[in-house]
Amino acid sequence: MPDFSNKVAISLLIFLSLCCLAAPCLADDELGVWGAISPGNILTPGESATAVYSVSYDFESDEESLQLYTDLLSPKWKLSILIDGVSHDLPSYTGRYVSLSGFELYYDHSYSSVVKISLNGTVPGVSSTGNYTVIRATWYDYTGDRVDEETVEATIVNPSDIDGILETRRSELASLKSYIDEKSGLGVDTGSAEEKYDDASAAIEEAEDSDSAAASILLSSAKTYIDESYSLTDVAWAEFSIEQAESTIDIVNGMISEYEDEGLSGDSRVWVIRSYIDNAETLLVLAKDKFSLDDYDSARDYAEQSESKAEQGYDYAVSLNKDLDLKSPTLAATATATSTKSTKSSTSSATATSTSGSSSDLDKLIPDFGGDSDLGSVDEIIHSEVDLGSAIQILSMIGDALLDAFDYLSSLLSMASDN
Repeated sequence: MPDFSNKVAISLLIFLSLCCLAAPCLADDELGVWGAISPGNILTPGESATAVYSVSYDFESDEESLQLYTDLLSPKWKLSILIDGVSHDLPSYTGRYVSLSGFELYYDHSYSSVVKISLNGTVPGVSSTGNYTVIRATWYDYTGDRVDEETVEATIVNPSDIDGILETRRSELASLKSYIDEKSGLGVDTGSAEEKYDDASAAIEEAEDSDSAAASILLSSAKTYIDESYSLTDVAWAEFSIEQAESTIDIVNGMISEYEDEGLSGDSRVWVIRSYIDNAETLLVLAKDKFSLDDYDSARDYAEQSESKAEQGYDYAVSLNKDLDLKSPTLAATATATSTKSTKSSTSSATATSTSGSSSDLDKLIPDFGGDSDLGSVDEIIHSEVDLGSAIQILSMIGDALLDAFDYLSSLLSMASDN
């Protein structure tokens, strides 16, 4: 019979371990600090600021101490110690430094100890916008060595910096507008990105008429909106590129099906077109894989390569259709396709005129399958960062292409032997 007692013991140990992980507690030699700053974490020189915080500690003896510090000017400290929920007021203090001795703070471990702090002061002038200390709590042991330290910071804005930040945001917004317009001109759906652009524009406009602290918050929000808009544009651009590649591949596959219906499946020219589409489909698998991993730049790159291969196959198929007196379907026109069409037309026409299928032109007829091509070797593709499902799909396509290549070469050998 199985040893259930051992299993129960092991399960209990695992459960207790998970409980320990799920419920972390403050270490004995760490300070705990929590609270809030008013009017907020972005401050302007000259304004009044109030910080209400709690500091938990666990002294080992009355020879330890707690030191408090602030960058605020004319600070006034109101302190109390909370022992098991009962508040005991401590003397009020002024000055940037306050030292509390273990005589005031130490209690037996059976008690929970927390120092309650209410600090009021004036925000100092600063030479540059940055993070400054509102409260710093430092725990020292009996030898004077630091045990732990926690700092609460707020951003203090130099008003003279706001104009520069505002100008930077305006420039960033203009660059974003150009980026969105460029992608929209290609046919990319930039609606979501434009909404974030509008949010950024509104925040910048509001910041122009706000005080330094409010302007700083608004300009920070504007930066967030701008970054989000770029991200949404890139996602939409990758989606668009994948859709374009899929559309072109579908069109050429339809043309291949028509050739097969015409009894031309063994024609060398059809095999050439099919090899282009095999390459395009492999690249499309990689594009979708990268998109699923949120790698939108790589997804778009693979999708554009895929569309390029599919368009080369389409151009070759159009030429073949002219020879066979077949009507070619219209390829969806995009800004990208239009800009690259002229550079590919000469290459496509040169390839398409070689329709005899002679062995001397075999290297020209087989596009980018292995070797030193844009696609790279098959081994490189399979060992790239694709998931298992994508790798299996690619291997399946490669297997089909190899079978087609074998049939094609067999037909060439048969023709050679007949001659």
